Amino acid sequence: MIAVGALAAGLFSAALLLSDRAPGVLRTVLGPRIERLWNRVDLAGRPAEFAGEAASQPDAVVHLALWAVVTVLAVLTVWSWRATPFVVVAVAAASLVIELGQGVWSDTRAVERSDMAANLLGTGIGAAVAIAVMGLWSALGSLTSRSTEI
Repeated sequence: MIAVGALAAGLFSAALLLSDRAPGVLRTVLGPRIERLWNRVDLAGRPAEFAGEAASQPDAVVHLALWAVVTVLAVLTVWSWRATPFVVVAVAAASLVIELGQGVWSDTRAVERSDMAANLLGTGIGAAVAIAVMGLWSALGSLTSRSTEI
């Protein structure tokens, strides 16, 4: 189930960040609340008169949250201490490829270094959360196994 969630989150992130048609589809599926999210993601495509608004509402939070969730789900899917660094690097690379792909595959998206930094920070935060969950689970498992031995 976690693997399906990781795949869905990754595909959602790619669709959200690459699709020129995503605002209409997401508005239909998720309703008016998506407007606020989409406005934050798409500030780079707005006219110059909104430059002040763009500066006051960075979309870094959206990028950070998307890639943190994808990373947590991906790491928990493999649930391996040895594989975790490889999974984190793969998610970070995918986030950068998608960000760079915005300049190639999208007419309304722009490649931004700040978005790349937010993607990497989100990946790092997601990795830390997943590692904490795995560590806590391992610690609880060792505590319960010791209590059953007594």
